Amino acid sequence: MRKNLFITLYGLLLFFLGVTGPTSLLAMQPSPMPQISFKDEYLSVKETKGSVQITLLLQNPGVASVDLVLKGAPFSTTDATDVNFTRQTLHFTSNSNATQTITIPLRNDAIREMDEYFVLSLENLKNISLAGKPYLTVYIKDNERQGPHASKELELEYISSFKPNSTEGSTTEIVVHDPATQRLFMTSAIQNRLDIADFSNPAAVKLIKSIDMTPYGGITSVAVKNGVVAVASPNADEQKNGSVVFFSTNGDFKQKVTVGALPDMITFTPDGKKILTANEGQPNDEYTVDPEGSISIIDISGGLAGVNQSKVNTLLFTGFNAKEASLLAAGVRKTKATSTLSRDFEPEYVTVAADSKKAWVTLQENNAMAEINLENKTITSVWAFGTKDFSLFGNGFDASDKSKEVHLANYPVKSFYLPDAVANFKINNKTYLVTANEGDEKEYEGLNERTTVGDVVLDPVKFPNAAELQQDYNLGRLRITNLQGDPDNDGDQDELYMVGARSFSIWDAATKTLVYDSKDNFEFITATDPSVAPIFNADNEDNDFKGRSRAKGPEPEGITIATIKNKTYAFITLERIGGVMVYDVTNPNKVKFIDYKNNRSLTEFAGDHGPEGIIYISEQDSPDQKNYIAVANEISGTIILYGLKENPPARTLVSFAPQKGLPGVTVTLTDKGLGTTTQVLFNGQEAKFKILSDTEVLATVPASATTGPITLKTAGGTVVSSKDFTVLQPTMSFFAPEFGAVGSKVVLWGEHLGTTQEVYFNGVKAADFNVYFGALVIAEVPENATSGKISVLLAGGGKATSDADFIVVPAFTDPVVASSEPEKSIQENNSIATKPIAFPNPFSGALTIQVQVTQQAAVTISIYSNADQKVKELDFGMLKAGQHRLSWDGTDTNQAPVKPGLYLYQVHQNNQVQTGRILKGGSL
Repeated sequence: MRKNLFITLYGLLLFFLGVTGPTSLLAMQPSPMPQISFKDEYLSVKETKGSVQITLLLQNPGVASVDLVLKGAPFSTTDATDVNFTRQTLHFTSNSNATQTITIPLRNDAIREMDEYFVLSLENLKNISLAGKPYLTVYIKDNERQGPHASKELELEYISSFKPNSTEGSTTEIVVHDPATQRLFMTSAIQNRLDIADFSNPAAVKLIKSIDMTPYGGITSVAVKNGVVAVASPNADEQKNGSVVFFSTNGDFKQKVTVGALPDMITFTPDGKKILTANEGQPNDEYTVDPEGSISIIDISGGLAGVNQSKVNTLLFTGFNAKEASLLAAGVRKTKATSTLSRDFEPEYVTVAADSKKAWVTLQENNAMAEINLENKTITSVWAFGTKDFSLFGNGFDASDKSKEVHLANYPVKSFYLPDAVANFKINNKTYLVTANEGDEKEYEGLNERTTVGDVVLDPVKFPNAAELQQDYNLGRLRITNLQGDPDNDGDQDELYMVGARSFSIWDAATKTLVYDSKDNFEFITATDPSVAPIFNADNEDNDFKGRSRAKGPEPEGITIATIKNKTYAFITLERIGGVMVYDVTNPNKVKFIDYKNNRSLTEFAGDHGPEGIIYISEQDSPDQKNYIAVANEISGTIILYGLKENPPARTLVSFAPQKGLPGVTVTLTDKGLGTTTQVLFNGQEAKFKILSDTEVLATVPASATTGPITLKTAGGTVVSSKDFTVLQPTMSFFAPEFGAVGSKVVLWGEHLGTTQEVYFNGVKAADFNVYFGALVIAEVPENATSGKISVLLAGGGKATSDADFIVVPAFTDPVVASSEPEKSIQENNSIATKPIAFPNPFSGALTIQVQVTQQAAVTISIYSNADQKVKELDFGMLKAGQHRLSWDGTDTNQAPVKPGLYLYQVHQNNQVQTGRILKGGSL
């Protein structure tokens, strides 16, 4: 302490005495080592940008070097066709700028790809240390891959929303319809209430009666048929057997029978002769009591009056305990190692075949399906769904709630399907099962499988990229299970498993195999549909953008099937973001996206939230001979009703030309019957158009258009192109110099800039600019411009904005540089006709100074920093009279690249000197 104090005081004394140099103890202190770091944790860039700028922060500049390396797989999902970069050695000196910018070219290919990412690392550090993380993840958002286009052949039309109870916190989970009385029966599990409503006017549903289910134990589900209302009622002690409570459609109590523990779903068979309950049998929180999961079958064929306990047959899974090893090997999931398989099974949802002979029950947490023979009342089989591989094309997902962009990318993750609701339909005498793959975890004090990628140890061999993968903006906050993924039991994760597949699936009931999965459709649609995109992956209790990306995403919950005019449709509810997806499943091998609607506000927490149960009310059963969809919304406690509008099937547009173009381009549409066109849409965005004849329409691509089909609405129906029109967008790959004064010229380089109509510097319009070759714009920095982004607007409405800020610097006068030579200034000698012109090369780091030599002379150029320090002396030897373009490569006397900034130059010839200034940009 005293020694350091002495050195400090002595150094200060020498300073005040004017003693400097090597005799000073202060000068003897070692200079701090240079440090380097990435400015950003991650970057996101569109593929169309053509490049991405990487910013490094340099502290304590000195002679040092570091390698910037693009890591290959498994760090990155890109390859050489995507990124034109592998490795670059960066050299620094004491004059190096604190901010270093490296531009990495991106290839805007025409390949349909997932959103991809690459990882950069700082390696081979020499005389320099890391000041932050060694990695940077760069996401590239693909522009060719498009989500499914809604055909709208069957369209959801909002009718009304009805809230059975206005009490705060009131929920509504399940809704069923009785066509005989035109009444709706609804559950509120939180308030233990059965609500009955009048559905005779779907636009104005009215509450008739509410029944407190507390005396019976509670309520989880309800079903109605033939004048009988059956309510699934758990015991107040949920680990004990529950009940089915019977009411009339007027709400009068009739009967009660005992079923298994925690009946969670109830349904009638189509013939009305049986009632089935899925008895979940959940454990207590300490996991000290775990009842058997079971299926109860109630014989109601003799009418409600004949129902008593003898009519109840509860099926257990105890017969499968002996098959545990083979079932687990086949993919059935067991959660509690010390439990029997039959106690671990938790039946969730039941669907019954149209002939009432078979039923299928989802065992959600076990990732399995059970098949029930209703004729002999036995469980015939249990089979596993398997896992979904999210590293495969089409199986992308948005993984982080901390990144600010949607990235539907592939990751080294698998998921268990873990479906909640299931429905069935029959096509060509083959039965198919349709599942909503919600996902669910065991989360008890005695067993909690919920964890995140960032909270586990990853196997260093399987995951050499663990450090970057576990960052919050990548997979760090992604919820996974801790029950699977460590097959060698060494305490680290060899595989990552999520719960829930973020999709719906179709399974062959006979072969027990996957026929179709919607892959990443739901997230693709909700990310690009303007009606919900601002709240993409929001929770059902807030509007936070991407709030559920880390946990099951949109979370498909409920499902129902409808056959309308010989077509079979699946309707799927999304529990978190909300809304209903509609798909045509008539051909399970060629499923079509039909529609999506969501009655939820983007600007406030209002509308219908947390959809769960969903039913189809056919025109034969409805009060006004129209088709309806009714959805129970748990969080908002509402019932939403949609009408089903049948639109004529679209026919295919004969041709259109050109096949691609910028916003504002005119496209010729050719087909018969176009004379009655009332609307033209480019991927859903309305366009201006002109009818030339009955066979030809001219349409202008709107500024908001994206790549997708062209749709025409005519008196004869809808006409849709079979191929997408590719919307080109202008891009600004880079600009140079990176800063300059008002009145200076800036070179902008990119793609599709030929119709540039306006140029803005941080919102201030440039009065002077010129366009060259359709890709180069030279603009003058306007008065009143401030530092910020540069934007160009095209004649058709397209817009390109720079990634980096342009820095506006003050203007300055030419400097006077001291010299012992008897040289005269340019103002004193008219033999030099014009002043030199200096400009940067936008394609490299070099700079050019254009000089006029009036008579043969030796020419040299001196480069000075803005602090009047000589950077480099350039000797061009004897030059003939005439104009010459002399180049400075942007390095100093040690051939090290100089930092970007303002530089001064002197041109020496014939004992005369000319001075000027030039701006040196970053590495391009």
